[in-house]
Amino acid sequence: RAEWVASVVGKTMAEGGTEFSFVEYGGKAGGAAMRIGAQFPNATVISTDDDSELFKRFVRRTLEENLNNVVPGLSDMPSVVRNMYESPEFLRYQLAAPVDSLLRRGVDFQQTFGMLLSCAMTTFLRFPSPSLLSLAFTTLFPADDAADAPPNPHIPAPPPYPAETSLFLASSHPLPGRGFEGLPNAMLKKALVPLKTDVKNEVELVVEGAWRGHLLVRADLLNMTRVAHHHFDYAKDGHPRVYDMKFKRGDKGAREQRYRKGMLTLVRREDGSPIPYAELHGVSLIAVLRMGMGEVHKKRFYEQFVRMPVFEDMAPWNVVLEGSALGYIDHDTQDNTYDHLVPRAYQTMIALMNYIRTVQDFGRCGKGAKGGNPMGIPFISHCVRSSFEGPCRDPEKTVPCGDGQCRSSFVDCLRALLDAEAKHGTAAVSLKDALTEGSDPLRFKLKITDSVF
Repeated sequence: RAEWVASVVGKTMAEGGTEFSFVEYGGKAGGAAMRIGAQFPNATVISTDDDSELFKRFVRRTLEENLNNVVPGLSDMPSVVRNMYESPEFLRYQLAAPVDSLLRRGVDFQQTFGMLLSCAMTTFLRFPSPSLLSLAFTTLFPADDAADAPPNPHIPAPPPYPAETSLFLASSHPLPGRGFEGLPNAMLKKALVPLKTDVKNEVELVVEGAWRGHLLVRADLLNMTRVAHHHFDYAKDGHPRVYDMKFKRGDKGAREQRYRKGMLTLVRREDGSPIPYAELHGVSLIAVLRMGMGEVHKKRFYEQFVRMPVFEDMAPWNVVLEGSALGYIDHDTQDNTYDHLVPRAYQTMIALMNYIRTVQDFGRCGKGAKGGNPMGIPFISHCVRSSFEGPCRDPEKTVPCGDGQCRSSFVDCLRALLDAEAKHGTAAVSLKDALTEGSDPLRFKLKITDSVF
Protein backbone atom coordinates (compact mmCIF):
# COMPACT_ATOMS: atom_id res chain seq x y z
CA ARG A 1 0.00 0.00 0.00
CA ALA A 2 2.80 2.44 0.88
CA GLU A 3 4.51 1.69 -2.42
CA TRP A 4 1.27 2.45 -4.33
CA VAL A 5 0.77 5.72 -2.43
CA ALA A 6 4.38 6.77 -3.04
CA SER A 7 4.20 5.99 -6.75
CA VAL A 8 1.02 8.05 -7.22
CA VAL A 9 2.26 10.92 -5.06
CA GLY A 10 5.64 10.85 -6.79
CA LYS A 11 4.12 11.49 -10.22
CA THR A 12 2.50 14.69 -8.98
CA MET A 13 5.65 15.77 -7.19
CA ALA A 14 7.75 15.34 -10.32
CA GLU A 15 5.64 18.04 -11.97
CA GLY A 16 6.48 20.54 -9.24
CA GLY A 17 10.27 20.17 -9.09
CA THR A 18 12.68 18.01 -7.08
CA GLU A 19 13.39 20.29 -4.09
CA PHE A 20 10.40 20.47 -1.75
CA SER A 21 9.20 19.85 1.79
CA PHE A 22 7.04 16.81 2.56
CA VAL A 23 5.52 15.61 5.85
CA GLU A 24 3.80 12.25 6.27
CA TYR A 25 1.43 11.83 9.23
CA GLY A 26 0.85 8.37 10.67
CA GLY A 27 3.61 6.95 8.49
CA LYS A 28 3.79 3.46 10.07
CA ALA A 29 7.59 3.19 9.92
CA GLY A 30 7.79 5.75 7.14
CA GLY A 31 6.22 3.63 4.45
CA ALA A 32 5.69 6.32 1.84
CA ALA A 33 8.34 8.72 3.17
CA MET A 34 11.14 6.25 2.55
CA ARG A 35 10.18 5.86 -1.09
CA ILE A 36 9.67 9.59 -1.61
CA GLY A 37 13.04 10.31 0.00
CA ALA A 38 14.79 7.81 -2.25
CA GLN A 39 13.08 9.13 -5.39
CA PHE A 40 13.80 12.79 -4.52
CA PRO A 41 17.16 12.95 -2.67
CA ASN A 42 17.09 16.77 -2.51
CA ALA A 43 13.64 16.87 -0.87
CA THR A 44 13.11 17.46 2.86
CA VAL A 45 11.10 14.46 4.06
CA ILE A 46 9.62 14.10 7.57
CA SER A 47 7.39 11.25 8.75
CA THR A 48 5.71 11.18 12.16
CA ASP A 49 3.89 8.45 14.08
CA ASP A 50 2.96 7.98 17.73
CA ASP A 51 3.96 4.29 17.87
CA SER A 52 7.38 4.05 19.56
CA GLU A 53 8.18 0.59 18.16
CA LEU A 54 7.40 1.64 14.59
CA PHE A 55 9.47 4.79 15.19
CA LYS A 56 12.52 2.71 16.19
CA ARG A 57 12.08 0.51 13.12
CA PHE A 58 11.82 3.60 10.94
CA VAL A 59 15.06 5.06 12.34
CA ARG A 60 16.88 1.79 11.61
CA ARG A 61 15.57 1.74 8.05
CA THR A 62 16.78 5.28 7.31
CA LEU A 63 20.25 4.30 8.51
CA GLU A 64 20.33 1.01 6.62
CA GLU A 65 19.24 2.65 3.38
CA ASN A 66 21.39 5.76 3.97
CA LEU A 67 18.48 8.16 3.44
CA ASN A 68 19.88 11.28 5.04
CA ASN A 69 17.05 13.48 3.78
CA VAL A 70 14.39 11.44 5.62
CA VAL A 71 13.81 12.21 9.31
CA PRO A 72 11.51 10.13 11.55
CA GLY A 73 9.45 11.82 14.27
CA LEU A 74 7.65 10.40 17.31
CA SER A 75 4.49 12.46 17.85
CA ASP A 76 0.75 12.30 17.31
CA MET A 77 -0.85 13.79 14.23
CA PRO A 78 -3.43 16.15 15.84
CA SER A 79 -0.83 17.99 17.96
CA VAL A 80 1.61 18.30 15.05
CA VAL A 81 -1.13 19.67 12.78
CA ARG A 82 -2.22 22.25 15.35
CA ASN A 83 1.32 23.46 16.00
CA MET A 84 2.03 23.57 12.27
CA TYR A 85 -1.13 25.61 11.68
CA GLU A 86 -0.29 28.11 14.42
CA SER A 87 3.26 28.65 13.15
CA PRO A 88 4.83 30.17 10.01
CA GLU A 89 5.54 26.66 8.69
CA PHE A 90 4.05 25.96 5.27
CA LEU A 91 4.73 22.76 3.35
CA ARG A 92 4.82 21.98 -0.32
CA TYR A 93 3.29 18.52 0.22
CA GLN A 94 1.84 16.51 3.07
CA LEU A 95 0.25 13.06 3.30
CA ALA A 96 -2.38 11.87 5.77
CA ALA A 97 -2.88 8.23 4.86
CA PRO A 98 -5.17 7.11 6.27
CA VAL A 99 -7.13 9.87 7.98
CA ASP A 100 -8.17 7.67 10.92
CA SER A 101 -5.87 9.63 13.29
CA LEU A 102 -8.38 12.47 13.02
CA LEU A 103 -11.24 10.24 14.16
CA ARG A 104 -9.79 9.33 17.55
CA ARG A 105 -11.59 10.06 20.78
CA GLY A 106 -10.86 13.56 22.03
CA VAL A 107 -9.88 14.91 18.60
CA ASP A 108 -12.06 17.59 17.05
CA PHE A 109 -12.15 16.15 13.53
CA GLN A 110 -13.76 19.12 11.83
CA GLN A 111 -11.29 21.64 13.23
CA THR A 112 -8.18 19.50 12.83
CA PHE A 113 -9.09 18.58 9.25
CA GLY A 114 -9.52 22.25 8.39
CA MET A 115 -6.17 23.15 9.95
CA LEU A 116 -4.50 20.28 8.08
CA LEU A 117 -5.63 21.59 4.69
CA SER A 118 -4.23 25.03 5.57
CA CYS A 119 -0.69 23.78 6.19
CA ALA A 120 0.43 22.80 2.68
CA MET A 121 0.07 23.75 -0.93
CA THR A 122 -0.92 20.14 -1.68
CA THR A 123 -2.34 17.54 0.72
CA PHE A 124 -2.76 13.87 -0.14
CA LEU A 125 -5.51 11.96 1.69
CA ARG A 126 -6.34 8.27 1.63
CA PHE A 127 -10.02 7.41 1.99
CA PRO A 128 -11.91 4.13 1.94
CA SER A 129 -13.45 3.77 -1.51
CA PRO A 130 -17.25 4.03 -1.99
CA SER A 131 -17.25 0.29 -2.86
CA LEU A 132 -15.51 -0.65 0.39
CA LEU A 133 -17.79 1.54 2.51
CA SER A 134 -20.90 0.24 0.80
CA LEU A 135 -19.84 -3.37 1.26
CA ALA A 136 -18.95 -2.80 4.92
CA PHE A 137 -22.26 -1.04 5.61
CA THR A 138 -24.24 -3.82 3.94
CA THR A 139 -22.30 -6.50 5.83
CA LEU A 140 -22.77 -4.84 9.21
CA PHE A 141 -26.36 -3.66 8.74
CA PRO A 142 -28.04 -5.99 6.25
CA ALA A 143 -31.48 -5.50 7.80
CA ASP A 144 -31.24 -1.76 7.24
CA ASP A 145 -30.81 -2.21 3.54
CA ALA A 146 -33.19 -0.01 1.57
CA ALA A 147 -34.45 -3.08 -0.28
CA ASP A 148 -35.94 -4.39 2.99
CA ALA A 149 -37.57 -1.11 4.01
CA PRO A 150 -41.29 -0.46 3.36
CA PRO A 151 -41.93 1.79 0.36
CA ASN A 152 -42.22 5.50 1.04
CA PRO A 153 -44.48 7.33 -1.43
CA HIS A 154 -42.61 10.58 -0.83
CA ILE A 155 -39.16 9.18 -1.75
CA PRO A 156 -38.42 7.98 -5.29
CA ALA A 157 -37.63 4.29 -5.43
CA PRO A 158 -33.88 3.60 -5.79
CA PRO A 159 -32.59 1.64 -8.79
CA PRO A 160 -32.89 -2.13 -8.43
CA TYR A 161 -30.16 -3.75 -6.29
CA PRO A 162 -28.29 -6.90 -7.30
CA ALA A 163 -29.74 -10.22 -6.31
CA GLU A 164 -29.48 -10.97 -2.60
CA THR A 165 -26.86 -13.65 -3.16
CA SER A 166 -24.52 -11.07 -4.67
CA LEU A 167 -25.00 -8.31 -2.08
CA PHE A 168 -21.84 -9.44 -0.28
CA LEU A 169 -19.63 -9.46 -3.36
CA ALA A 170 -17.29 -6.49 -3.76
CA SER A 171 -18.20 -6.33 -7.43
CA SER A 172 -21.79 -5.43 -6.48
CA HIS A 173 -20.75 -2.21 -4.76
CA PRO A 174 -21.23 0.65 -4.28
CA LEU A 175 -24.96 0.13 -4.09
CA PRO A 176 -26.89 3.00 -5.68
CA GLY A 177 -28.43 5.60 -3.44
CA ARG A 178 -25.96 5.21 -0.59
CA GLY A 179 -24.10 8.47 -1.17
CA PHE A 180 -20.66 7.10 -0.38
CA GLU A 181 -19.29 8.46 -3.65
CA GLY A 182 -19.28 11.97 -2.23
CA LEU A 183 -17.36 11.19 0.98
CA PRO A 184 -14.23 13.33 0.29
CA ASN A 185 -16.29 16.39 -0.61
CA ALA A 186 -18.59 15.81 2.35
CA MET A 187 -15.58 15.73 4.70
CA LEU A 188 -14.20 18.88 3.09
CA LYS A 189 -17.44 20.72 3.86
CA LYS A 190 -17.10 19.67 7.50
CA ALA A 191 -13.78 21.49 7.92
CA LEU A 192 -14.50 24.14 10.53
CA VAL A 193 -11.36 26.25 10.28
CA PRO A 194 -12.17 28.81 7.60
CA LEU A 195 -9.69 29.52 4.84
CA LYS A 196 -10.56 33.21 5.07
CA THR A 197 -10.75 34.53 1.53
CA ASP A 198 -13.34 35.98 -0.81
CA VAL A 199 -13.00 33.00 -3.12
CA LYS A 200 -15.41 30.12 -2.59
CA ASN A 201 -13.35 27.33 -4.14
CA GLU A 202 -10.54 27.43 -1.60
CA VAL A 203 -9.63 23.73 -1.91
CA GLU A 204 -9.95 21.61 -5.02
CA LEU A 205 -10.12 17.81 -4.77
CA VAL A 206 -8.82 15.43 -7.42
CA VAL A 207 -8.96 11.61 -7.20
CA GLU A 208 -5.45 10.45 -8.10
CA GLY A 209 -5.98 6.69 -8.00
CA ALA A 210 -7.68 3.67 -6.42
CA TRP A 211 -6.19 0.48 -5.02
CA ARG A 212 -7.64 -2.37 -2.95
CA GLY A 213 -10.63 -0.52 -1.64
CA HIS A 214 -9.01 2.86 -1.11
CA LEU A 215 -8.87 6.17 -2.94
CA LEU A 216 -5.93 8.54 -2.94
CA VAL A 217 -7.28 12.09 -3.12
CA ARG A 218 -5.20 15.20 -3.83
CA ALA A 219 -6.40 18.39 -2.12
CA ASP A 220 -4.91 21.46 -3.80
CA LEU A 221 -5.05 24.62 -1.69
CA LEU A 222 -6.10 27.60 -3.80
CA ASN A 223 -6.47 30.40 -1.24
CA MET A 224 -5.73 30.66 2.46
CA THR A 225 -5.27 33.32 5.14
CA ARG A 226 -4.30 32.52 8.71
CA VAL A 227 -2.67 34.06 11.77
CA ALA A 228 0.79 32.63 12.46
CA HIS A 229 2.69 32.87 15.73
CA HIS A 230 6.45 33.11 15.95
CA HIS A 231 7.41 29.44 15.63
CA PHE A 232 6.28 25.84 16.02
CA ASP A 233 4.77 25.24 19.48
CA TYR A 234 5.43 28.89 20.34
CA ALA A 235 3.42 28.71 23.58
CA LYS A 236 6.18 26.60 25.14
CA ASP A 237 8.56 29.56 24.85
CA GLY A 238 6.09 32.44 25.27
CA HIS A 239 7.24 34.34 22.19
CA PRO A 240 4.72 37.16 21.48
CA ARG A 241 5.44 37.97 17.82
CA VAL A 242 2.51 37.45 15.41
CA TYR A 243 2.29 37.36 11.62
CA ASP A 244 -0.40 37.38 8.96
CA MET A 245 0.07 34.61 6.41
CA LYS A 246 -1.68 34.48 3.06
CA PHE A 247 -1.43 31.96 0.25
CA LYS A 248 -2.89 32.38 -3.23
CA ARG A 249 -2.18 29.93 -6.02
CA GLY A 250 -1.65 31.21 -9.55
CA ASP A 251 -4.35 31.86 -12.14
CA LYS A 252 -4.16 28.27 -13.35
CA GLY A 253 -5.55 27.04 -10.03
CA ALA A 254 -4.85 23.41 -9.21
CA ARG A 255 -3.14 22.96 -12.56
CA GLU A 256 -0.33 25.17 -11.25
CA GLN A 257 1.84 22.57 -9.51
CA ARG A 258 5.04 24.60 -9.23
CA TYR A 259 5.39 26.97 -6.31
CA ARG A 260 6.31 30.46 -7.44
CA LYS A 261 7.71 33.23 -5.26
CA GLY A 262 4.92 35.54 -4.20
CA MET A 263 2.23 32.87 -3.80
CA LEU A 264 2.89 32.84 -0.05
CA THR A 265 3.36 36.03 1.97
CA LEU A 266 4.10 36.52 5.66
CA VAL A 267 3.78 40.00 7.19
CA ARG A 268 5.10 40.86 10.64
CA ARG A 269 2.34 42.69 12.50
CA GLU A 270 4.53 44.84 14.75
CA ASP A 271 6.10 46.75 11.86
CA GLY A 272 4.42 45.50 8.68
CA SER A 273 7.66 43.99 7.39
CA PRO A 274 7.14 41.32 4.70
CA ILE A 275 9.06 38.05 4.93
CA PRO A 276 9.47 36.36 1.54
CA TYR A 277 9.17 32.64 0.87
CA ALA A 278 11.39 32.08 -2.13
CA GLU A 279 10.67 28.34 -2.11
CA LEU A 280 8.89 25.62 -0.14
CA HIS A 281 11.89 23.43 0.55
CA GLY A 282 12.76 23.67 4.24
CA VAL A 283 11.20 22.75 7.58
CA SER A 284 12.45 24.63 10.63
CA LEU A 285 14.75 22.84 13.04
CA ILE A 286 12.52 23.74 16.00
CA ALA A 287 9.54 22.08 14.27
CA VAL A 288 11.40 18.85 13.47
CA LEU A 289 12.89 18.65 16.97
CA ARG A 290 9.44 19.08 18.51
CA MET A 291 7.94 16.51 16.18
CA GLY A 292 10.06 14.02 18.14
CA MET A 293 13.38 13.74 16.30
CA GLY A 294 15.36 10.80 17.69
CA GLU A 295 18.85 10.89 19.20
CA VAL A 296 20.53 9.45 16.09
CA HIS A 297 19.28 12.28 13.90
CA LYS A 298 19.84 14.88 16.61
CA LYS A 299 23.52 13.91 16.69
CA ARG A 300 23.83 14.20 12.92
CA PHE A 301 22.21 17.63 12.70
CA TYR A 302 24.02 18.89 15.80
CA GLU A 303 27.33 18.16 14.10
CA GLN A 304 26.13 20.06 11.02
CA PHE A 305 24.97 22.99 13.15
CA VAL A 306 28.32 23.37 14.91
CA ARG A 307 30.09 23.45 11.54
CA MET A 308 27.84 26.18 10.10
CA PRO A 309 29.07 29.79 9.87
CA VAL A 310 28.08 31.92 12.89
CA PHE A 311 25.13 34.17 12.05
CA GLU A 312 23.53 36.73 14.32
CA ASP A 313 20.29 34.89 15.14
CA MET A 314 20.89 31.14 15.04
CA ALA A 315 17.87 30.26 17.19
CA PRO A 316 16.30 26.96 16.06
CA TRP A 317 13.42 28.69 14.29
CA ASN A 318 15.92 30.41 11.97
CA VAL A 319 17.69 27.16 11.10
CA VAL A 320 15.97 24.84 8.63
CA LEU A 321 16.35 21.33 7.29
CA GLU A 322 16.79 21.47 3.53
CA GLY A 323 17.18 17.98 2.15
CA SER A 324 19.95 16.35 4.18
CA ALA A 325 21.57 19.65 5.24
CA LEU A 326 20.90 22.62 7.50
CA GLY A 327 20.44 26.18 6.27
CA TYR A 328 19.97 29.63 7.82
CA ILE A 329 16.90 31.65 6.84
CA ASP A 330 16.61 34.78 9.01
CA HIS A 331 15.75 37.39 6.41
CA ASP A 332 17.20 40.35 8.34
CA THR A 333 20.60 38.86 9.21
CA GLN A 334 21.53 36.24 6.62
CA ASP A 335 24.03 38.44 4.77
CA ASN A 336 26.61 38.70 7.58
CA THR A 337 28.64 36.09 9.48
CA TYR A 338 30.65 36.56 12.67
CA ASP A 339 33.22 33.77 12.75
CA HIS A 340 36.03 36.33 12.64
CA LEU A 341 34.65 38.14 15.69
CA VAL A 342 33.82 35.20 17.95
CA PRO A 343 37.49 34.66 19.00
CA ARG A 344 37.46 38.21 20.42
CA ALA A 345 34.22 37.77 22.39
CA TYR A 346 35.91 37.14 25.77
CA GLN A 347 38.36 40.01 25.35
CA THR A 348 35.55 42.37 24.34
CA MET A 349 33.46 41.45 27.38
CA ILE A 350 36.47 41.88 29.70
CA ALA A 351 37.25 45.28 28.17
CA LEU A 352 33.70 46.54 28.71
CA MET A 353 33.49 45.13 32.22
CA ASN A 354 36.71 46.86 33.29
CA TYR A 355 35.63 50.09 31.59
CA ILE A 356 32.42 50.04 33.64
CA ARG A 357 34.40 49.63 36.86
CA THR A 358 36.42 52.79 36.18
CA VAL A 359 33.34 54.82 35.24
CA GLN A 360 31.81 53.68 38.54
CA ASP A 361 34.86 54.89 40.46
CA PHE A 362 34.46 58.30 38.81
CA GLY A 363 30.94 58.30 40.23
CA ARG A 364 29.45 58.52 36.77
CA CYS A 365 27.79 55.12 36.39
CA GLY A 366 24.14 54.76 37.35
CA LYS A 367 21.56 52.30 36.15
CA GLY A 368 21.55 50.75 32.72
CA ALA A 369 19.62 52.33 29.86
CA LYS A 370 16.03 51.27 29.31
CA GLY A 371 14.23 50.76 26.01
CA GLY A 372 17.10 49.16 24.08
CA ASN A 373 19.26 46.05 24.24
CA PRO A 374 16.11 43.89 24.04
CA MET A 375 17.96 40.63 24.68
CA GLY A 376 19.54 41.97 27.89
CA ILE A 377 23.11 41.34 26.73
CA PRO A 378 25.48 42.29 29.61
CA PHE A 379 27.94 45.22 29.45
CA ILE A 380 26.19 46.88 26.48
CA SER A 381 23.92 49.51 28.02
CA HIS A 382 25.36 50.02 31.52
CA CYS A 383 25.51 53.39 33.28
CA VAL A 384 23.50 55.55 30.86
CA ARG A 385 19.84 55.42 31.84
CA SER A 386 17.91 58.52 30.79
CA SER A 387 14.36 59.55 30.03
CA PHE A 388 15.00 58.68 26.39
CA GLU A 389 14.00 55.03 26.04
CA GLY A 390 14.06 54.56 22.31
CA PRO A 391 12.87 52.33 20.88
CA CYS A 392 16.26 51.31 19.51
CA ARG A 393 15.58 48.43 17.10
CA ASP A 394 18.68 48.64 14.91
CA PRO A 395 20.93 45.75 16.11
CA GLU A 396 23.96 47.97 15.45
CA LYS A 397 22.61 50.72 17.73
CA THR A 398 20.63 49.26 20.61
CA VAL A 399 21.45 51.68 23.45
CA PRO A 400 19.13 54.69 24.11
CA CYS A 401 21.40 57.61 24.98
CA GLY A 402 20.68 60.87 26.80
CA ASP A 403 21.34 62.90 23.62
CA GLY A 404 18.14 61.43 22.16
CA GLN A 405 19.98 59.07 19.83
CA CYS A 406 20.42 55.29 19.70
CA ARG A 407 24.07 54.33 20.19
CA SER A 408 26.11 51.17 19.66
CA SER A 409 27.19 50.86 23.34
CA PHE A 410 27.32 52.77 26.60
CA VAL A 411 30.89 53.82 25.67
CA ASP A 412 29.61 55.43 22.48
CA CYS A 413 26.89 57.15 24.51
CA LEU A 414 29.35 58.55 27.10
CA ARG A 415 31.50 59.99 24.33
CA ALA A 416 28.47 61.51 22.60
CA LEU A 417 27.48 63.29 25.82
CA LEU A 418 30.97 64.73 26.24
CA ASP A 419 30.87 65.90 22.63
CA ALA A 420 27.58 67.65 23.37
CA GLU A 421 29.16 69.37 26.35
CA ALA A 422 32.10 70.59 24.29
CA LYS A 423 29.87 71.75 21.47
CA HIS A 424 27.65 73.87 23.70
CA GLY A 425 30.41 75.16 25.94
CA THR A 426 28.68 74.06 29.12
CA ALA A 427 30.77 74.20 32.29
CA ALA A 428 32.01 70.86 33.52
CA VAL A 429 30.32 71.33 36.88
CA SER A 430 26.98 71.82 35.11
CA LEU A 431 27.47 68.65 33.13
CA LYS A 432 28.39 66.81 36.30
CA ASP A 433 25.20 67.99 37.94
CA ALA A 434 23.24 67.15 34.79
CA LEU A 435 24.55 63.60 34.90
CA THR A 436 23.39 62.86 38.41
CA GLU A 437 20.43 60.59 38.89
CA GLY A 438 17.08 62.31 38.65
CA SER A 439 18.36 65.56 37.16
CA ASP A 440 17.23 67.26 33.99
CA PRO A 441 20.00 68.67 31.78
CA LEU A 442 17.53 71.11 30.23
CA ARG A 443 17.72 72.89 33.57
CA PHE A 444 21.33 73.66 32.66
CA LYS A 445 20.41 74.65 29.10
CA LEU A 446 22.05 71.60 27.58
CA LYS A 447 20.57 70.85 24.16
CA ILE A 448 20.36 67.17 24.88
CA THR A 449 17.47 65.14 26.14
CA ASP A 450 18.95 64.07 29.50
CA SER A 451 21.16 61.42 31.08
CA VAL A 452 21.31 59.61 34.36
CA PHE A 453 24.59 58.04 35.43
